[in-house]
Order: sequence, then C-alpha cells, then structure tokens
Amino acid sequence: MARKDLSAVDAARDREDAELLESGEHSRLLASYFEEVRGRCRAAIRTDADADEVTQRVFERVLRELQEGKTYPIRFRATLALAAASAEPARRVAAR
Repeated sequence: MARKDLSAVDAARDREDAELLESGEHSRLLASYFEEVRGRCRAAIRTDADADEVTQRVFERVLRELQEGKTYPIRFRATLALAAASAEPARRVAAR
C-alpha cells in the first residue's frame, strides 16, 4: 500500500477514534484495538500468559482513565502503544 493510502487510512482511523471518544463508546473503541495491543504485548513478553495479563491490565487502566474523563494529547492508538510498552507482568514487578 502506498504511503498516501496509509495516510488516508490513518486519518480515517483517527476520525473514528475521535468520534468514539466523543460519544463515550470507550468499550467499542478499546475492543477495536485489542488484537493490535495483544500482538505488541506478545512480541515484547516471553510467555503468552504474561502477555495476556499485561494486555488485560493495559485495557483496564485505559478504560478507567477514560471513564474518569482523562484525555490524551496524542493519537489514541499511540496512547495504547505507550501503555502497552510501559506495562509489565505482575509477577516480574512483584519480584523486584
């Protein structure tokens, strides 16, 4: 796919995300990113169980923040990518 086509897809996705955020359809918005976030977690974390745990924690955290009215100064998909990158499995955190 050409870069110009990707830019159009990105812009459309950003508009859709903004509409879902504005309408308060947080669960629907998060569900649309589940596989992407899960894939990032699985790529970064050794076991599937730990990756699934981190995926769940990422979505719980972001959903809670959205319900509390938090807004993000960056694209929503970037917010999720950063949340996934900063999350760690509870077992690893507890072992420190």
